[in-house]
Amino acid sequence: MREEILRLLFAIVLLIFIKLIINVYRLARTKLFMEKYTNWILSETRDYSMTEFKSEVVELWKAAGIKNCSFVRLEDIGYGNAIQIQEFLFDHFPSIYEDMAFLTKRSFHEAIGVYKKRIIESVNPLYWIMVIIDWPQKLTDKLNLHLKQGLVNVFRLVWWVLGLIATLYLSLYPEHVKIMLEKSIGI
Repeated sequence: MREEILRLLFAIVLLIFIKLIINVYRLARTKLFMEKYTNWILSETRDYSMTEFKSEVVELWKAAGIKNCSFVRLEDIGYGNAIQIQEFLFDHFPSIYEDMAFLTKRSFHEAIGVYKKRIIESVNPLYWIMVIIDWPQKLTDKLNLHLKQGLVNVFRLVWWVLGLIATLYLSLYPEHVKIMLEKSIGI
C-alpha cells in the first residue's frame, strides 16, 4: 500500500513539474520573440528574419488562448480612392503597420501574463483542488460540448457521488481495492 501511495505522489509531482516546465519554456520563448519583434520594428533596415519565427509565435499565442484579432486599414490606390483591407494578426505577423504593431505587442504581453499565471497555478494547491472540482466543466469545454449549465451540474453531481463512493470504499475496504488493482492493471 505504501508503494502505491509513493507512486501516486510521484505521478502528482511529475504532473506539476511538467506543467511548470512547459509554461516556463513558453514564457521564455514569448519574451524572446517579443524582444526580437521590438528590435525588428525599431530597426532602420527591416529584413525577413522575423518571418522565420512566425509559426512558433502563432503557436505560442494559440497555446496561451490569444484570439486571432484583426483591424481594418485604408490603403490609397490613387486618384483619391482608397480600399479597406482587413488584416488578421496571425496571418500578417510580422507587420510594420502601426495598428498591427500595437496588436502584436499587446498579444505578446497578454501571452506573457497567461504563462506567468499558469506557472503560479502549477505550484498552487488551490488551483489543483479547483481542477478536481471543475473537472466535468473542463471536460465538456475541451470536447466542445455546448451543454446547458443544468446538465453540467448533473455531471458534477455524478462526479462527486462517484468520488464519495470511491473514497468510502477505499477507506472501508483497502484490501479489496488493492486486490482489484492487482487483478486489473497488475500493480
